[in-house]
Amino acid sequence: MYVDLYLHDFSHFLFQKCMHWLLWHGADTTVVTPRGWTPAHICAIRGQDACMQALANNGVSMSAEDTRGANPVHMAAAHGNSFTLQTILRTGVVSITS
Repeated sequence: MYVDLYLHDFSHFLFQKCMHWLLWHGADTTVVTPRGWTPAHICAIRGQDACMQALANNGVSMSAEDTRGANPVHMAAAHGNSFTLQTILRTGVVSITS
């Protein structure tokens, strides 16, 4: 449980090495915040390309929707994080139309 919450904290505060460690040790990447945000949503908002790539490499869903129906693609675009958006789109799991 705590490991899963820490994954959100690390994706929020940009601790990429800690994120890698948590992912390596089996953190549950499907846990969401009260707003429905996954770690991928938070990386998209913050524009953290390397963290987003780490999440994508570990099979984190890029199409999960928050409580308002926004997925990480929407969040990256809405916050002007074009490099993070490109990172998400390169994973091939989400198209620009979704």
